Amino acid sequence: MDRGRRLPTVDIRLLDGVEMLRDGVSVAAGYPRQRMVLAALAVEVGRVVRPETLMARIWDGPVPESAVNSVQSYISRLRKLFEGVEGTNIERRFGGYVLATEPETVDLHRSRNLIAKARATVDDDVADRLYGEALGLWRGEAFAGCGTAWFDGVRASLAAEFHRAGLDHNDVLLRLGRHDELVTVLPDSVRGHPFDERLTGQLMLALFQAGRQTEALEHYARLRDRLVEQLGNDPGPELREVHRRILVGDASTPKPMTVTGPVPRQLPGAPRLFTGRDKEIGRLDDGHDADAAPVWVISGPGGIGKTWLALHWANQRLDHFPDGQLYVNLHGFHPTEEPVPAAAALNQALEALGVPATAIPADTEARAGKYRSLVAGKRMLVLLDNARDGEQVLPLLPGGGCCTTLITSRRDLPGLGAAHGARSLRLGTLDDGQSWQALARHLGEQRLAEQPAAVTELIERCEGLPLALGIIGARAAAHDDFPLTALAEELRERADRLDMMDSGELVVGLRAVFDGSYRTLASDEAQLFAWLGSVDGRDIGLHAAASLAGLPIGRTRMLLRGLETANLIEQHTPGRYRMHDLTRLYAAERSNADPAALRRLVVHYLHTATRMDELCLPDRYRDDHDPGELVEGCLPAPLDDPQRARRWLSLERANILSVQGIALEQGWYDKVWRLAWCSTMVLWNLNYADDALLVWQNATAAAERLGEPRVDAIVAAFLGRAFNRVGRVKDGIRHMSVALRGFETIGDRPHQCIIRIHIARCHTRLGNVRQALSVVQRAARLPKDEVPPIEFASALNAVGWYNALLGDYDAARVHCEEALRILRDVDAEAPTICDVLDSLGYIAQHVGRYTEAVDYQNKALAALKEGWGEGSRPKMYERLGDIHRAGGSGHEARDAWRRALDLYTSQHRGEAADAVAAKLADLSTDAEGR
Repeated sequence: MDRGRRLPTVDIRLLDGVEMLRDGVSVAAGYPRQRMVLAALAVEVGRVVRPETLMARIWDGPVPESAVNSVQSYISRLRKLFEGVEGTNIERRFGGYVLATEPETVDLHRSRNLIAKARATVDDDVADRLYGEALGLWRGEAFAGCGTAWFDGVRASLAAEFHRAGLDHNDVLLRLGRHDELVTVLPDSVRGHPFDERLTGQLMLALFQAGRQTEALEHYARLRDRLVEQLGNDPGPELREVHRRILVGDASTPKPMTVTGPVPRQLPGAPRLFTGRDKEIGRLDDGHDADAAPVWVISGPGGIGKTWLALHWANQRLDHFPDGQLYVNLHGFHPTEEPVPAAAALNQALEALGVPATAIPADTEARAGKYRSLVAGKRMLVLLDNARDGEQVLPLLPGGGCCTTLITSRRDLPGLGAAHGARSLRLGTLDDGQSWQALARHLGEQRLAEQPAAVTELIERCEGLPLALGIIGARAAAHDDFPLTALAEELRERADRLDMMDSGELVVGLRAVFDGSYRTLASDEAQLFAWLGSVDGRDIGLHAAASLAGLPIGRTRMLLRGLETANLIEQHTPGRYRMHDLTRLYAAERSNADPAALRRLVVHYLHTATRMDELCLPDRYRDDHDPGELVEGCLPAPLDDPQRARRWLSLERANILSVQGIALEQGWYDKVWRLAWCSTMVLWNLNYADDALLVWQNATAAAERLGEPRVDAIVAAFLGRAFNRVGRVKDGIRHMSVALRGFETIGDRPHQCIIRIHIARCHTRLGNVRQALSVVQRAARLPKDEVPPIEFASALNAVGWYNALLGDYDAARVHCEEALRILRDVDAEAPTICDVLDSLGYIAQHVGRYTEAVDYQNKALAALKEGWGEGSRPKMYERLGDIHRAGGSGHEARDAWRRALDLYTSQHRGEAADAVAAKLADLSTDAEGR
């Protein structure tokens, strides 16, 4: 090497786009994703970044298969930019890639170092110079041009970091008496951060020092009113102190205290037998990468492994937290100890940070302020374990800086996400592969491999609960000479399963834990808990639980809250409660399966489903489908609009199947088929065709026991329609043909009409349009006065539609116009009238009457109810586009087809979307040709 030759220098800039300079001259860093790779590595300068993490940062959504090769190519090209630069390169190390260079090479880290020096100095003139130099490096928007979710998150975090440094600089300027500068620039900053109490306090002091006391007090009053009105809070103690000092004429700005103390290392060790949770660990890693101060709520039921996950992740990343780790067990759900009050938890944290007991404020709010001041700007971990609720945690959240906060709780704590940007990580049960690994930690892979069938059964019995797997693994490890088949056989009996999952310790054995919680319940809480064990659904709603208990809503809610506090159930979403299967097994042991309670539950679902059906389908032919009288203590869910009704069914469809099973076991066969009847149409509308088939298979079992011909026909009709919906068209025709014969035997003309329409639809799916026409013509020839108007109009429309498909447009129009007159006479609602208008639009289009066709199609779209028939809406827009295209209106065709394409895409109907996209492409090609 020529010793007289000067080596080139490199400057990597992230704080105004992504740019690289060699000797002060910008060099091309490549295409956008290549620049993203450079930026992602520069943010973590000197640290290894895993390839999968790197790919997730530069691609939103699914990572393409070519991503690995692309990243390797980007790295190779970037390395060429560093050729000849001593001490700077992108290296491949164990686990990933690292940008090996001095942090000062990157403007972001150079700025951070200057800010750290400014905060450490006691000379305000020096601090002013350092802050000015540091903040001057922020020339625009960080990572401009990098638009993935990861960059967006880091960009937002850096903006907050820049804002905090600016606040620190403001304090320095106030102490230097440069209030005139601040009076000029701070009002705009306050408008951009209307709830920032520190910023408002600085403006107040600057105004006061400039002799504008009245304006200073007005700013305080405006912020106080804003906080009370929008957040329900008064200003904090620091701002109130500024306000007091202005009132008494004290405009001094004290120098910040420099507190030195121990570096807390309170984190418990990593769990030795931890396994699985790779996805969750990846989410924690990515969240930590994207946010300088993330707050995570790790939630889930007891025994799911929340604390283990937090400890495992944190212990593997101790180098990320050089300023220490705080750990507080809040005992939010301990079976014997009371939850730790926030004031006591703050006391623990302050003592760990070196604050003498005599210097800890008595007031909880003052303690929280002191705690936040001590951790501000530090790279620390705060692990708040077993939190009971948001209020217990809130005073312990660091106020900013670089702290990472992990909160474990059996509740989701959604308020922390809404108000403080906390990220949610809910833990579910382990899958079979993870469960296998958990057992292997105890027993070794060889022992598991030798007995695969027994291992599969053990995993099935533990149902993915880590605590259960740990107990079973420990039992098997204690008898390493016993075959695992013996243990699996012992778990086979439900009555013995909880006995086998008992370690003999209160906080570890499942039944022991359940017993400890159960003994603390009041008698009515214990009774409700036992009854919940008899319901084999995924979860239960508040009104269903109230019906089961036979109690008012308010009282039931209190009982459920008690069960939740005891960790026997979980309110996983407002008003809905669930329990783990093993918890339900424990509850079932104490359930007396009271028939009166079960009847209230079944009647609750039948009456609520009936109301749901009436709201969503007011024009439906109901005949004598009466749900019967309410029983005492039964409370149907309050449904007052179609949207809420459909949401109820979306949540409850699994429970309807479960309740049908209860009714079958109890011999309430009439309620089984009626539950199917009033839930099916909306299930189809919500695209739950498989569930609809199951409810009618249950109804078939009930009908066989009832032996009533009319019920047999109704059940066969709907079973056939359900088969058609899932694509088993021939099975559908077979069952509906049985139903038709039954309706003919009993002389039920309305149902004969309805079922012929649906049989015709099946023939159409098989390509037999002429046979479909023949079937619906017989429906249209039924005596008009013996068939409800809407059903008769549907038959006429069907005749018209099949005639149109066969090219007989005159006959088609006659039938469809007659159907429309009937529907308008009875003021019918969607979807029937939409179908007729759509048919008339199709007919008008094919006879060249395009203006009329467009009018019909727009009327059909206008009549279609929001939320109902959403599967028809894109098809109607597609037909509208077809009409416009046939009539020569290319612009209108394009608009309609684009609407159709958007709707098909949102409904994940790929083939239909592709067909419309092809029409749009053809339209563009035609336009270019002209």
